[in-house]
Amino acid sequence: MDTVNKGQQVGLMGVVYSRATQVLVWLGPAADGSDVLMGAFQRIGQGVSDFGIESYLTRERYHLVEPMVSNEQPDDPAMKWLQELLDSTVEVFVKLLEDMMLKN
Repeated sequence: MDTVNKGQQVGLMGVVYSRATQVLVWLGPAADGSDVLMGAFQRIGQGVSDFGIESYLTRERYHLVEPMVSNEQPDDPAMKWLQELLDSTVEVFVKLLEDMMLKN
């Protein structure tokens, strides 16, 4: 990740965390599948970045995010692509998080 991109991501952290209802943080070495989970986070993060989600994070376009996440236009090619990306990570997230929570 280049310095400019990293700076933009760090700049968004306040907004992301202030609007989150729950935040999960992993600090430590890979264990119990955490590396697979982090890979899934990376894959979806890169995918939505490639999709151009940042362009929707403006006052003028923010209202367009909810219909995307809710898949209100399932025939739209961009929405199909985004939904496939989200669906591809759900199984990984759910399985690993369940496994991690059950061990504690």
